[in-house]
Order: sequence, then structure tokens, then C-alpha cells
Amino acid sequence: MATTRLRQTFRYPDSDSENENEGMDEQEQETLLSSLATQDTRTTTVYTHLLLVLPLLPVFFYIPLLGHAPTLLPSVLGITSLLATAYILYYIPLPAISTDTTPTPSKPISKRKGKANMGKAPEHKTSSETNLFTPRSPLSTLLPHEQIDLLHQYLVPVNAALCLLSALYQFTQGGDWVSGVQIGGGYMPGLILGVILVARRELRVVDLSELERMRYRYKGV
Repeated sequence: MATTRLRQTFRYPDSDSENENEGMDEQEQETLLSSLATQDTRTTTVYTHLLLVLPLLPVFFYIPLLGHAPTLLPSVLGITSLLATAYILYYIPLPAISTDTTPTPSKPISKRKGKANMGKAPEHKTSSETNLFTPRSPLSTLLPHEQIDLLHQYLVPVNAALCLLSALYQFTQGGDWVSGVQIGGGYMPGLILGVILVARRELRVVDLSELERMRYRYKGV
């Protein structure tokens, strides 16, 4: 979805329009790439904050259930899983989506030459360094970097195991499906985790580094 929008925005002149459109000079390309990166990061941030409501809001309804023995175990499993799901969504984003856009040499990005197109390419940060939405983990002050990496590597499967335990407990209690997906139900943590994992794939930012490399590959053509 994100790459489709990018290809529609950052397109190259074809043979029919080559005489009518000279393409973009380097300053226009820089402005466009910066705008795309900023817009993509802003959209990812907004939707991530909105989706955090899904795993965090049920936690407040699970807390009163901790005071009752029959609901203590499922509530502990549910709260732990929901907090882990929120952490995965906010602090463990998936890698950026590759643009996978390769123009042919006969269709250069720009045909205009000028001072901006002369000499070596200026050093600058690539989009993969500037537009990725990766907040710093709050555990970074408590745990070494290696342990945080290990936590990020295994948190999703561990959370899935918690959801499975919660669902098995619900199943052994003989409750129906409707009660299982309600607050305190054993199926709710797994359902929310599944929704968040799907949404997390759609929230990946677009890696514009390939477009940035092509700017200089075809410079001066």
C-alpha cells in the first residue's frame, strides 16, 4: 500500500511525455524525498498511537478481576499478554518496505544540469536512517543492549505462547466463544495480538534509500 503511493508520487518520465516534461532537478528531488519521508513517518506515528488503545484499554478492565480467585490466573495472563502486545506494536516495528523501483538508463531522473548536479553527491542521511519510527525502549536504562535485542527477538513467540495458555484455560472452563472474547475471556489476548500483528505489517515505513541512490547514479545524464 505504501509502496504503491510512492510509485505514483515518484514516477519517471516515459517516452511519450519525455519532450513535455524535463523531469526534476536535484533540489526538487531532495524536497520530494524529504516530504515523502516526513509524511510516511507522521502517518505511521499517528496510526501507531491510535492502535495502542486496542491492547491497553482492556488492561484497566482486567485489573478489578485480579481480586477474585477464579479470575486471577486468566487476568494475569491477559494483562501480561496485552502489555506485551502494546510493547511489540510501539517498540518493535518491522523493517522498512523496499521501494524496488529501478528506472532504465534511457529514462533518467533529471535531464537538467546545473551546479547542484556537478561534482560528488553530497553526504546526507538516507531515508532508512531518518524516517524509521523506532522509539527508544524504556528498558534501555535497566537492561544491556544485548538483552533488549534478545527480548525483541523472542517477545512475539513468547506472547503467542501466553495467548495459547489463556485460550486453553478458557477452553477447559467450558465457556462459549462469546464469553471468551469479552473482557476477562481467554480468547481476547490472542485476538488482539493477531489484529496488532497484521496492522504492524501495514505500518511499516517505506525505505527511500534506493531512490536516493538512483539520484546520483543517473546524475548528469
